[in-house]
Amino acid sequence: MAWTPDSSALIFWAGGKLRKLNIGSGASEIIPFRIEDSRGVIDPPRPPVAVAPDSFETKIPRGAVVSPDGGRVVFETLGKLWVKPMAGGEPRRLTNDNGAMEAYPAWSPDGKSIAFVRWTDAELGAIHSVAASGGTSRAITKATGHYARPRFAPDGKTIVSASGDNTLKLWDAATGKEVRTLAGHTSSVNSAAFSPDGKMIREIIFPMESP
Repeated sequence: MAWTPDSSALIFWAGGKLRKLNIGSGASEIIPFRIEDSRGVIDPPRPPVAVAPDSFETKIPRGAVVSPDGGRVVFETLGKLWVKPMAGGEPRRLTNDNGAMEAYPAWSPDGKSIAFVRWTDAELGAIHSVAASGGTSRAITKATGHYARPRFAPDGKTIVSASGDNTLKLWDAATGKEVRTLAGHTSSVNSAAFSPDGKMIREIIFPMESP
């Protein structure tokens, strides 16, 4: 946009045209123009992209956790949990559940089971456990909600989970009974873990931002 030298009009672009706006009358007119130009036109590159291939390599596995004996690693990619030997080899699906997302895996201290959060938009989240060898998981929590990052106690009998309601919850790993709720947090609890002796719980809190 620019003024004419006598300040009587504005020159501007709109609708693909150069236009002149008379300040006094408010009338607008198109400024006609033509150019002569020559340029080369080439076809843009169009590399083939498979929309739905039968298989592909994922690039960002998340939540990787090594087993207590150091022999295996569990991780999440594309919303599913996979287990792979640390020495190499092909990964395998941990569960046979194709109807939900799986996240936040955690090994039991004996390495025989893995706890994780199962999520669907319709049912919300629940803490599940499955044998480390794979198979059908079982629900630890009876009520669904916003759970995150379950972790076993050193004795394997209790699971602590972070929550979006500013609490930590302790669960009996065998029965799924809620053992205790640790309230009083001022913000959402992002993660928690037992101390090696099982007497304390470390937690990470994300302060809520003001709107």
